[in-house]
Amino acid sequence: MPDLDRLVPELAALVGRLEAAKANRYRIFRFEGSGAIKACFVFLRMDVALAAMDAETLALVQAVQTIVLWADRAFDATSPLARAEGGGDPAAHIPPCAGGGGGDPADRNRGGDPRGL
Repeated sequence: MPDLDRLVPELAALVGRLEAAKANRYRIFRFEGSGAIKACFVFLRMDVALAAMDAETLALVQAVQTIVLWADRAFDATSPLARAEGGGDPAAHIPPCAGGGGGDPADRNRGGDPRGL
């Protein structure tokens, strides 16, 4: 991306640190003077673990983690996502308390797979 180094301070040094740490993901935020988030940049290095995820799940996991702003290790043991078995309309699998149609709770995967599978 052209001029990314103008948006992310000390980008070259950051990339070097991330490579040395063998990090596979990193999020950096830019803030307004008031403390509001102005921008978020997500960097991914496709290692074996990330390559095993389908692109849709990987993108959704990163979006969820960015929005909720939890610590980078918050989802190590449990995914922030649930995957509906058999596909279908995702809205049909959102619990009623979250504004969804509900459906049979037995049809929802509440498992602890960190990849959301």
